[in-house]
Amino acid sequence: MHVTMIAAMDGERALSRGGRVPWHLPADVAMFRGYCEGKALLAGRRTWEQMRGWFRAGQLPLVLTRREGLEVPGGRAVGSVGEALRETWVRGYGELVVIGGGETYGAALGVAGQLILTEVRGKVGGDVFFPALDPCEWEVKDEVDHAADEAHEFAFTIRRYERRAIEPTDEPL
Repeated sequence: MHVTMIAAMDGERALSRGGRVPWHLPADVAMFRGYCEGKALLAGRRTWEQMRGWFRAGQLPLVLTRREGLEVPGGRAVGSVGEALRETWVRGYGELVVIGGGETYGAALGVAGQLILTEVRGKVGGDVFFPALDPCEWEVKDEVDHAADEAHEFAFTIRRYERRAIEPTDEPL
């Protein structure tokens, strides 16, 4: 099973400010919607609440929460990333896409094999951040630049990263 994390962040890894995304990038939203189509989606509770109305038929919303009894229409509340992976597999989805927020990204980073990161040029500021990445673990596979224009206040780059394979070694640790 594949685990992908998808996020938009500024130059300081800020994801949101005051519970809202501090930019409007229609091309990024279109990419996000297209990539998430027909997949299992893992969100933290606050992110899920902020994204009500975004989930589409064919998607499986999974909400990472400590809150007992949370009702998730068309999906399920889960208590761990492992539980989300099991639910994704049991329901026949081939990919779990982690869609935020900061704590959920941090919890899932160790099992992700792919990242799709929209990097907004500049420092917009925020109070929720994407976890720091070890550049030795990740390799850029594709990238698309988008200039600022009348529909996009900020220039941005969408990069797809894959986790580097760990090479076996005969050297003693």
